[in-house]
Amino acid sequence: MRHTTRNIGRFRLSITTNQNPSAITQVPARMVPAFDKPLSDRDEKEKADLAEVFRSIAPSLKPTRDQVAKLEKSVKDLGIVTALIMGEQDSPVWVRKFLQACLRL
Repeated sequence: MRHTTRNIGRFRLSITTNQNPSAITQVPARMVPAFDKPLSDRDEKEKADLAEVFRSIAPSLKPTRDQVAKLEKSVKDLGIVTALIMGEQDSPVWVRKFLQACLRL
């Protein structure tokens, strides 16, 4: 009995009558409290987050998700080069004068 002090910790067993028990694991844990609230008590952010989760896992929207993924892949395959565009920033006067002095050298 070499490992008598080691155990598996807290063993938990869950039982459900749900036909699809893995469906609950598709919802992010941060969204579970929003399910406990009635619809009228949810704020706009919770409603938007729940709608986003629904759109990402709803079986009826799978063809649409597949089509969007296909279109995004085709755009990526075009090989369009992108570049960041820098804009002018309001810099303090001393920064502008310092840069002007450096450029004169």
